[in-house]
Amino acid sequence: MIVKISGTEYPYRFGTIDINDDIGRRSTASFVIVDRAKTMRFTKGQPVVILEADGITKMFAGCIESSSQGYTDVSGRSVLHRIQCTDWTYITDRRLVARAYESTLAGNIVKDLITTYLADEGITVGTVQDGPMIIEAVFNYIYATKSLEELAEKAQFEWWIDTDKRLNFVSRDTFLSGSTINDTSPIKNISVEEVSEKYRNRQYIKAGKDITDPQTEKFVADGQAKSWTVGYGIAKSPTIKIDGVIKEVGVKGLHSEQDFYFSRGNNTITQDKDGIVIVQGSIIEVTYQGLFDIVAITYDLVEVEDRKAIEGGTGYYEELDESPQTTSRSAAFEEANAKLERYGKIGKRIIFDTEKLTDLKAGTLLPVNLLDFDCNDNFLIESVKIKQLGTHDGRPIRTITAILGSSTGGWVDFFKRMATTNRTFVIRENISESEVLVTLEIFTKTWLQSEAPNIFHELYPSATTFPSATTFPMFAPQDRVKYLVIYSSTGTEILRKKVTKQTEDIVGEIISTTFVAPFEANGEPIGEIGWWGGFEGTGVSGTGVEVDRQPFIKDKKGIEAIQIDKKDTKGW
Repeated sequence: MIVKISGTEYPYRFGTIDINDDIGRRSTASFVIVDRAKTMRFTKGQPVVILEADGITKMFAGCIESSSQGYTDVSGRSVLHRIQCTDWTYITDRRLVARAYESTLAGNIVKDLITTYLADEGITVGTVQDGPMIIEAVFNYIYATKSLEELAEKAQFEWWIDTDKRLNFVSRDTFLSGSTINDTSPIKNISVEEVSEKYRNRQYIKAGKDITDPQTEKFVADGQAKSWTVGYGIAKSPTIKIDGVIKEVGVKGLHSEQDFYFSRGNNTITQDKDGIVIVQGSIIEVTYQGLFDIVAITYDLVEVEDRKAIEGGTGYYEELDESPQTTSRSAAFEEANAKLERYGKIGKRIIFDTEKLTDLKAGTLLPVNLLDFDCNDNFLIESVKIKQLGTHDGRPIRTITAILGSSTGGWVDFFKRMATTNRTFVIRENISESEVLVTLEIFTKTWLQSEAPNIFHELYPSATTFPSATTFPMFAPQDRVKYLVIYSSTGTEILRKKVTKQTEDIVGEIISTTFVAPFEANGEPIGEIGWWGGFEGTGVSGTGVEVDRQPFIKDKKGIEAIQIDKKDTKGW
């Protein structure tokens, strides 16, 4: 075995290489470097690769997580560096995702995460399958690792970054091992045990909130009240009538100059504070769709009766899982059934050692035919632990742990069913049902003295100074940056909005913040963003002077808002 750190091969102590590859977890490795010259230095983040004796086949690739140093003995003849490593997943542990998607295949979301956040770290697209349709996915500043885990859980897929830094996202039946375990296989130290840690035969899902059918509630005005409470938290914009006349309704905190306001998830409607109190005796009619809690339960009657016959009592093995992002009863029942299908049977786990079967990888399916142990099915490899023998040749020995699961038909049929079922999901991470994702976009411009028009150029009239093709009047301070304009990918102005807040902390630096609400700039892909100023600038398209325009590629959704910060700096 060969150890390379930052591309350089290092001497190590035989018998100290230890590699762990576990399904659903990151791979780790450890070893001890012998430093006789006492000159070596290692630090967190250095790339590491461990190769087979052929110098080509990679057994592990990642980076140093930590290192410690010590002497071999009190004489201090050599320094030993104890190195702990983690695989390339550490990259996804340090990148935050603020992204929203609507009606997008899980695989396409994975590809977008790679392009947007991970490509700059050297991660490329490996095998990425489509997976199910994700109706809505909102990742509110969570790590890329968590985002990928959520997508994999919903799809019943597996994801990992391989030794060549390729991110894979596939159904677990994609990779079938080329080896088969039988009575003549080169394995030893075989053990088979029952697996029941996650067993259940009754599954509860405490889900999020579903939406009611349209509800209509009426109130009689008392000539004083300006707010009224309906029976459910409001899911969508309601229709409000006073004595049969429809009134304008807005979202509290987002809209203004409306007759009434509501907040998603809240069961109160409020009249505008400046609105005239409704005349006593008038009928206020509210038609809306509300939110109600979802609890689903499903069970396997055959398993319950089997446990009852063996153990007595009810035979129930119950499990509750919370899934607040699930927002329909049908989806909650589907999730409960999927968990029962996966964990609703006591399975088997096989453990064995091998020196010769080097192709066994965690996450692949392994055909097993050991009749003495009543094993004749495809087992899912849970973990591969590689330990170097303490002999001079340092041969690696692999300890393989594989599990038999699924209540019907084994893993292959289970994963195929999960992959082909017409399922859709909603994912909301680090954000409540009533919130929207707010992403931050930062733009900067350093102005050169030669640029014209120029928001920082100061020019005052005199007997010999006149406007010309190259001489522009100066901007009044309050008119330098007034409006944000969003352009479509074809150059059409799709939103013009007054700057929300502007500060000038130091002379020669202007920071302009504009908030683009969830209901603004949707429906057409964004291609550019611009800022307009000048005393003639108003909310009317084309008025004023465009002082800057920059590329901004985004397909904005109605479930996200954008805070756009612009810093203009005087560069002379």
